[in-house]
Amino acid sequence: MTGKRFGRVLAIVLALTMLAGMVPAFAAGETAESVYVNGNIYTMDDDNPHATAMAIRGDKLLYVGDKAGAEAYYISGVTKVVDLQGQTVLPGLIEGHMHVPNLGQSMLMIDAFWKPKEVILQAVKEAAEAAQPGEWIQGRGWMNTVWADDSFPTKEELDAVAPNNPVSLQRADAHMFWFNSMALDMAGITKDTPNPQSPGRRDPED
Repeated sequence: MTGKRFGRVLAIVLALTMLAGMVPAFAAGETAESVYVNGNIYTMDDDNPHATAMAIRGDKLLYVGDKAGAEAYYISGVTKVVDLQGQTVLPGLIEGHMHVPNLGQSMLMIDAFWKPKEVILQAVKEAAEAAQPGEWIQGRGWMNTVWADDSFPTKEELDAVAPNNPVSLQRADAHMFWFNSMALDMAGITKDTPNPQSPGRRDPED
């Protein structure tokens, strides 16, 4: 073997040796800690909205696709494989029912979320004292089911702390409002006003 030919062979051998050393490291880097298969995975990708398998390593998704792809490239002897048995997987960091405009509106209102009734009434009183007569007082977040007395609040309770301002407080679930007398008068609502045709209703005792 000539010196030139020997040099070429040696270079090839060295290159193959280096590649062989790199393969395990590459494979280890791609091996998933956990793989989920046989699922209904909603991807939020309009072109490929559903997948059946996904591979995860740490906090990173390595793969989203079918079971064959996950098994071929991401499963090793230490990978935890979970059979979803057709269960649905949804992206966990996507809020599916958030009313974004309400977030901004809430910053301009009385924060009544999960607060005791007495705390809410005090906040209304302070807002009314700082407001001009006739200026609306608005708030959001009350929930009577967390109060010591879980009965529905009354307009008289708001009248006592804000007699000269219309008050509108939305319940946390956004399905009910707590008004004072001035607000009801401005809306033309009395105890004789018929309930609307929609599922909405007024408190028959108010």
